[in-house]
Amino acid sequence: MRALHRAQNRMDEARKACESAVLLQPDIPHRQPVFEQYLRRIRASLLQLCGADESYTAVVVSGSGTAANEAALSSIVRRGEEVLLLSNGEFGERLRGILEVYGYRLHVLDFGWAEPYDLGAVRRTLAAHPAIAWVCMVYHETSTGMRNALEGVDLTPWDADLWNIKDWRRTTP
Repeated sequence: MRALHRAQNRMDEARKACESAVLLQPDIPHRQPVFEQYLRRIRASLLQLCGADESYTAVVVSGSGTAANEAALSSIVRRGEEVLLLSNGEFGERLRGILEVYGYRLHVLDFGWAEPYDLGAVRRTLAAHPAIAWVCMVYHETSTGMRNALEGVDLTPWDADLWNIKDWRRTTP
């Protein structure tokens, strides 16, 4: 027990030292060249992380996850395209709100809070509505503390022309 307390104290000290080191650094104004250098490196690293080449670009959104989702959805889903939304928590509902505000043709599979996706229902909906071009879902539904299964929502076996938008919230194992 004593060793556990010593370890906890060391972790607390390390956390405080890190926080102090960060807080003691001056702000980097967004109009300064050093900020632009950091941003370029971050964008290049994001492309590398995603396995994308320089024909793509990474956009850093300064805002909440909801702001990033709205920026993505409003930029890539075209008017008139049909969207299937898989919802089982608060962030699925936020995606629904964004999609409704932009007036996309929306099909919603609402599985209920903290209920896993019914992949049979997903397949049946896609088969019944062949015009669906996008499937939106939340991977880590933090409002319910669950990670949604991605394996069954891999769209390649169903239709290579479908696009899948996942809200990738920060997850920790």
